[in-house]
Amino acid sequence: MIRDQKPLKFIDQKIEPTSCLELFLEALSSRVFFAPTRERLERLLNAREYQGSPQIVLTVDTRTLVSRYEQMIRLCRFNSGACTQVNHPPRGHESWQPISSYPYEEYRRRYKGVALVEVTVLQGVPDILEMTTDVEELVP
Repeated sequence: MIRDQKPLKFIDQKIEPTSCLELFLEALSSRVFFAPTRERLERLLNAREYQGSPQIVLTVDTRTLVSRYEQMIRLCRFNSGACTQVNHPPRGHESWQPISSYPYEEYRRRYKGVALVEVTVLQGVPDILEMTTDVEELVP
């Protein structure tokens, strides 16, 4: 299931000055999203919009994913596809950062341990099944 972007309620007010809505939406749509922790995944799975729907969760070998796609992986400290509050951080086409320049320790200190919310891969992961270690079917 391709998830929608209903939670972009305040996006017009939260676009970074160096970006524009069109570039941000293009960037948002050009990637595949992974939850970096089970806790982050549970938050998504328990979102009101998806509670009544069956879900399929793929667990991926992170080492293999990074070894194959490191140059295409981008990280984000917030949920880039949700802008439901006016006080959410600004977003733009540069909201995601490569692994090599991601300030994980700085974010961990500044944001009370929540340093990473999204792991994304630009242009998809066509060989995802080769690195999948578990498949869960969650039926409400």
